[in-house]
Formats: sequence, C-alpha cells, structure tokens
Amino acid sequence: MKALVRDAQEFSRETIFIFQSDNGGATHKFRGKREAVQRACNYPYKGYKNTLYEGGTISPAFIYSTKTTFARKRVNDVLHIIDWLPTIMDLAGFDVSALTHIDGVSQKNVLQKKYYTPPRRNFIYGVLNEFVSE
Repeated sequence: MKALVRDAQEFSRETIFIFQSDNGGATHKFRGKREAVQRACNYPYKGYKNTLYEGGTISPAFIYSTKTTFARKRVNDVLHIIDWLPTIMDLAGFDVSALTHIDGVSQKNVLQKKYYTPPRRNFIYGVLNEFVSE
C-alpha cells in the first residue's frame, strides 16, 4: 500500500484506494469426496461463508485518498458492498440522484463528516424462500 500511495502522490489528480475483503471463510472444502475437511475459522463470529450470521457477512474494508482527508476512523454502521458505486461517484462529483435503478446509497457523508445521519436505517439481510417440513 505504501508503494501505491507513493506512486499515486505523483499524479496531479486525486487517487482513491478501496480495499474490501471477501466475507467469511469457508469452513469446509470438499476434495472430490463426500467427507468435508475443516478449512477456516471465523472466530469470534458465528457462521461462515454463505450464512447470514456475522461470520458470513461482516467484512473489513478501508478507503484511502491521496487528497481527501476523511473524518471517520471507523464506521460501525451498515455499509454494504452495493454502496460503493454511488459513494465513489459522489466522491468524484457526479449527481447520484440520477442513479434510480440501483439499491446502493452514497455513504459519502458517513466518511467525510464527523456528525451524520446514517443513509441506511435498515437492510434486507436475507429472504427465506424455501420451507422445510418434517
């Protein structure tokens, strides 16, 4: 990251770096056999990849800019991966109100202001589309 930032500082335009990790580790890997082999641990979170628990959905991320100073050091509100597109466009100066056919919302105020109203108050976390009867 230091080398990227050093090279980016030479540009006359602002450069923004965003790192978003993949969510959750797979706890089992099938090696062409029926038995599964333990493979990852998401401790202290419950769950793993493809589950709706914290271990399958929480992902660390960071954003760095060569010119903009962000007010936040840590965000504990809901910021979903679908929010990156409108956030990046908003940071670049585009009118995001024209983005009417997407589910993401701009998180620019969350990143740039010390005090803000979260743009997202709720989120559909999962939809149960199959019922199993015993």
